[in-house]
Amino acid sequence: SRTIWKVSLSAGILLAVLFNLGITTSGLSGYNAYLDDMRHAEKFALEMTGPEILLLNQMKLKPDQVVLSVGDAELFYAEFPVVYSTVFDEDIFKLWTAEIEPDTPDKSLKMKPASEIEAKFKAEHIAYVYVNWAEILRYRLPGSYGYTDYVTPARFKKLVQEGVLKQPLPNQFSYRNLDTFSERDLKALLEWAPELVVEREGERYFITAQIFPVVTSP
Repeated sequence: SRTIWKVSLSAGILLAVLFNLGITTSGLSGYNAYLDDMRHAEKFALEMTGPEILLLNQMKLKPDQVVLSVGDAELFYAEFPVVYSTVFDEDIFKLWTAEIEPDTPDKSLKMKPASEIEAKFKAEHIAYVYVNWAEILRYRLPGSYGYTDYVTPARFKKLVQEGVLKQPLPNQFSYRNLDTFSERDLKALLEWAPELVVEREGERYFITAQIFPVVTSP
């Protein structure tokens, strides 16, 4: 009868829904975050896409310990005070550390005296400088937005040598194998910052990010 047909159809649909719900919310369909605690899901996402942010979060920085982010403006999961500029803004690192001269290309700008940079970092409560080299390289590639030529590994090396910054924190995760680069992108990397290429276990890697502690002064 029509009633039996409707009941059978409804039961079939219900069973199909319950079956698919069981598959999608269990491990049978692979990893999913359907029933995850939000904190766990956030940590998992950071481990995959932003291990440097996760590390800084775990450091439990105080309100007066500000992070200057260079290159990375996607700081949605940051749990620490941070100063950053987007690719459409004037780069804060350049504004704070460069001797700005009209008609001088960014690449050729001189850096301010170490004492001035140190004083600026202190005034802004900067405790760490986080540099996302992977994002900077992405912006520099043909067809992208571009990025100031002022920001290079040599600038940070100079600040370390002058006692403004400490050596970067030990790097455990921020590497990318050069074999994963296209010929065009690898050429752009090697022309811009060959210092960011290191050898590990017989293979060459690109250092994708670094965190530099700021030297504290009395």
